[in-house]
Amino acid sequence: TAAEISEGVGAGMQGGIGVEAALAEDMCEDWYRSWALPDSDGTWRGPRERRGHHVDQNDLQPQAFKAVEDIMYDTSNLHAKVSSKVDLEYKPLHSLCGKGFCWGKFETREQLVERGLNALNVLHRKFPSESIVLVTHGGPLTLMFNALEVEDKKVTVAGYTAVVVLLPNASGGWTAPVVADTSHVHNLASCAPAESWY
Repeated sequence: TAAEISEGVGAGMQGGIGVEAALAEDMCEDWYRSWALPDSDGTWRGPRERRGHHVDQNDLQPQAFKAVEDIMYDTSNLHAKVSSKVDLEYKPLHSLCGKGFCWGKFETREQLVERGLNALNVLHRKFPSESIVLVTHGGPLTLMFNALEVEDKKVTVAGYTAVVVLLPNASGGWTAPVVADTSHVHNLASCAPAESWY
């Protein structure tokens, strides 16, 4: 997604794509169910008929028991397999190493929000007068935006390709002229509104 956005931004984009672990998907049980069950197809929470049901650990993909940092692509893999725009020199603000996330030891919502907002704040301090495009998933976007408490605005579900625009205000907080907007994909049949994640 970030590679396609960078194409859209075009000449206005300086630098490459920094792969930031702080913006990764939520390492919660629903994420594992989306890929680690024998009949998983990438659907959040896993196959509909299995939702809410006990999972026999013997049925899970072996990778579900590995530390999450050992199963995710690293920057060089993303550069080679996804986009040459991935910046090999970028140093992530957050590391998933040593967190121990795996099946049975899931990331909490609080941990996800903390890592995401930390990245937002650090990048804003580093580039206070520049535009920064952060690309993440709907669940993290929803939770992080709601934790910011922007002008009493809330997001129920940030659908696929949802856009949020944040502007710093004089009081040190944020204003949000655009919140979870998906109007750019309304004419695409394949982009139906997402179910609630949480």
